[in-house]
Amino acid sequence: MELAPEGRSPKVIEEVYWQDQTFFVAIEDVLAAVGRGGEWDSVKHVYRFESPRGSVVIAPGSQF
Repeated sequence: MELAPEGRSPKVIEEVYWQDQTFFVAIEDVLAAVGRGGEWDSVKHVYRFESPRGSVVIAPGSQF
């Protein structure tokens, strides 16, 4: 899969998973492709990162 912020060259995400007729990619790979990062909280089982609109918290299985 190729992904890029508008106006920039795309970065290739090679690890794309297919399960139950749905494609999945690792959030770390997506954030890195657009020049961002975040952190996994293994105690709360959530991933946090900052966006232009504020803090984002997602959990495995969430649909965003």
